[in-house]
Amino acid sequence: MEITIIKYNSGREGDWFVVGFSPRKQALVLYLMCELSHKAFDFEKLGKHKKGKGCLYLNRLSEINFKELEKIIKTSISLTLKQNQ
Repeated sequence: MEITIIKYNSGREGDWFVVGFSPRKQALVLYLMCELSHKAFDFEKLGKHKKGKGCLYLNRLSEINFKELEKIIKTSISLTLKQNQ
């Protein structure tokens, strides 16, 4: 797992994960440390999902296109690391 230094608008800094995962009762959750509304993301081919500001909610893995999920995760990591340089 990769850890990065997150810089907040307030100037505060802290170590944090780049991508997190949690198997919740309602859904599997991916915590992505960038805005999911960024134009670099394409969720059209991912499959059934819901989005929050920085969270991606997946109900069933059988409904997900894993190649698209991999692209989304890699894009998120790239954007996060670029933003925090």
